[in-house]
Amino acid sequence: MSSAHESRTKPRSSCTILYRTHGGENRAPRPPWYSKEVCLRSLLTAVNRANESLDVRFTVLYDGMLSMEPWDRTLRRLAEPRGEIVELGKTNNALSCLKAVQLASSLPDDELVLLSEDDYLWLPVAVTEIVGALGSLPGDYVTGYDHPVRYQPDYSLGADWEHWYTTIHIHGERHWRSQESTCMTFAATALTLRQDYTYFDRYHDNGKNTPADRELFRHLCGLGAYRDVDTPRRLLLGPMPSLATHAHLPWLAPSVDWDAVAASVGRDLE
Repeated sequence: MSSAHESRTKPRSSCTILYRTHGGENRAPRPPWYSKEVCLRSLLTAVNRANESLDVRFTVLYDGMLSMEPWDRTLRRLAEPRGEIVELGKTNNALSCLKAVQLASSLPDDELVLLSEDDYLWLPVAVTEIVGALGSLPGDYVTGYDHPVRYQPDYSLGADWEHWYTTIHIHGERHWRSQESTCMTFAATALTLRQDYTYFDRYHDNGKNTPADRELFRHLCGLGAYRDVDTPRRLLLGPMPSLATHAHLPWLAPSVDWDAVAASVGRDLE
């Protein structure tokens, strides 16, 4: 296995996006601008921008079977001209996420894969910059989300664990730094995901049908309690300022006017 410090300077010519969605909504508190449609449109805008220099393949992984409900009709209208929709049959968040990693692991070794949840708002440059960062910086995983808990040492559920690698890089329009964890929207190569699949399997369900994402990445990175156990010692990098935000209050990424980003999401994707 290659070292987490080893830079990859070979440019990427293609990227696969696996976008997970379903027909329902959870009870997360949302900002006023939130809708799945706004979030999807923002991602597709970023895909269009990235397609200027990359071959981006867009696949929807639908948890359940498509119906004639409003979100499913919108999903078909926006996604089908740009890719394919794969119906997984009814599972849950934990199992659909694990299925996405399985599918990503079957791709060619050097294929960059962006796994995306359906409640993120993206900047137009997001896909381009994430691909560029993973192709040129030493990270094994790249997130586009600068979670505000990074800046809250008194966070009630636990502050970030100390990292063994704290160098800050410059790439594109942003600084990129090591992070101890991220949610289940991130990018990696297919080879990395295949090598790390057993960890995704181990942490795919926290007992509430949701991945144990923080423990997953702490273990993958070999941090804290996982420093001296079996670990691939991966490096996760994230941008400052953020390229995307989870649409979950109060956890919007800092230093970006997300109200303005949502208001600017184009309607010209039909």
